[in-house]
Amino acid sequence: MFKYVFISGKLVIESKAKIPVRDRGFLYGDGLFETLRSYGGYIFMLDAHLERLFFSLKVLKYNLPFDKEYIKDALRKTIDKNNLGKRDAYIKIIVTRGIHSGELHFGGGYKPNLVIIADSLTHYPEVDYTEGINITTSSIRRPQVGSPLYCHKLLNYFENIFAKNEAHYNRSQEAVFLTRDHLVLEGATSNIFFVKGNIVYTPPLTQNILPGITREVVIKICRENGIKVK
Repeated sequence: MFKYVFISGKLVIESKAKIPVRDRGFLYGDGLFETLRSYGGYIFMLDAHLERLFFSLKVLKYNLPFDKEYIKDALRKTIDKNNLGKRDAYIKIIVTRGIHSGELHFGGGYKPNLVIIADSLTHYPEVDYTEGINITTSSIRRPQVGSPLYCHKLLNYFENIFAKNEAHYNRSQEAVFLTRDHLVLEGATSNIFFVKGNIVYTPPLTQNILPGITREVVIKICRENGIKVK
């Protein structure tokens, strides 16, 4: 059975999908992405993911030839075409700035390229939930505050890839980023929570971390159940 992706406004067989070699996402990682999952066809926290994506598109000055409803329609078509309507699925939305015009700045009348990938979900091993996972600290040290970029889910993901590779070679499943003063920030692919006493702690968004969608869900559930979060 063929897998299909949504690209350049249409569904195509994945093996035949093409990205122009001058696309800025390919050349420079100039793009944004969102990773989602669906439960039996229902996309979890879709509106929140799109809100974060469109916030970043606006702040980073991407031209917007499409709106949220267009993406929702494209998502549904991609899920249905891949027969994932009744199954748990892994979904990725990618937006690149478009074809490079010769200048690195944001001007130039770029037309963003939208790509959507949907595939059956590979679940984490059950032992990860019953016994936990190993983590390591990345050798990368971030500044605690001040970057305008860590709050966006950038296609240039090499810092996270590097950290995950460190985890792999340390026989761990996740790597944690620290500040230069050894304060905990976030994981390479996760936000951080820990419990001390009756309080749940998590690094604040004023630090250089991603405003995770699941992070907000966890905080909301805690507060609804009278659990203090700091």
